[in-house]
Amino acid sequence: MKLLNHLYSIDTIAQSDEGIICTIRLIAGSPIYKAHFPMQPITPGACVVQMAVELYQRSKVEGLRSKAGSMQLSIVKVKSAKFLHAMIPGGDRVFRYLIKQKTAGQGEIQLLVVVTSDDVPYAKLSLVCKEI
Repeated sequence: MKLLNHLYSIDTIAQSDEGIICTIRLIAGSPIYKAHFPMQPITPGACVVQMAVELYQRSKVEGLRSKAGSMQLSIVKVKSAKFLHAMIPGGDRVFRYLIKQKTAGQGEIQLLVVVTSDDVPYAKLSLVCKEI
């Protein structure tokens, strides 16, 4: 299931010397928060990881300026996932995903991801993905 427009919306996607920078907003009314947890919604770690992959895919498709084309990645391995603060929906909070790409060999790519809001780190991820 794609999380875009169900769990989060994209404000911006840009390429910089740092890597791909995406700013997003969480959708407080998402059904995911009714299950995780109704009185104190917290973004599940698996969703934080999936959003990183979706944002990377989206940036590559937009970079190719191809509306018809798409890139589909499969996560081969989560090398590390550190969740430092809970990503809570609501308010005007904007989360920033900084995604750096490295070649991992055998047609795989490694994504190094840092999620922040107001310069506070929320998650640090290292993912190995393969295009399917």
